[in-house]
Amino acid sequence: YKKELSSKLSSMKKIKEYLFKDKRKFTEGLSFKKMFFIFIIFSFLGCIYEDLLFMAKNYINYGILDYSTKRGLLYLELSPIYGWGACLMIYILGRKPRQKIEYFALGSLIGGGFEYIISFLQETFTGTTSWDYSDYLLNINGRTTLPYMLFWGLLCYILMVKI
Repeated sequence: YKKELSSKLSSMKKIKEYLFKDKRKFTEGLSFKKMFFIFIIFSFLGCIYEDLLFMAKNYINYGILDYSTKRGLLYLELSPIYGWGACLMIYILGRKPRQKIEYFALGSLIGGGFEYIISFLQETFTGTTSWDYSDYLLNINGRTTLPYMLFWGLLCYILMVKI
């Protein structure tokens, strides 16, 4: 019995060593495959985030708790703008180690800058707008706001430091 138990423990130890042998962070050694998964995951999470914000806004303004989707794509629950933003942040910030505050500060600038540039390009080339923050506190030409930039910094900090 002892020999069998020892054999099983040895096998489990080998499995554990195999599973935990790679101590690198996820962002080290980026590949197309990793960036694709990051894009899909954060496109989905971004769409859910917007759906929940819309639901909360309806509840606060009208007292109606109603979930409705604001799809980013025609058939899928994906919002590509969030996926591209996450890929951009990870690609820029995941290439070398930084101080924790740098992730927050640079993430704020990258997120806010990306939001601003995409809004500008959409309005310039299509004549449409998907968001307008003109009535929000501390907005920058209605394309982004300082509080949202800080929110992007917080998300970037969580993504790069905590995950």
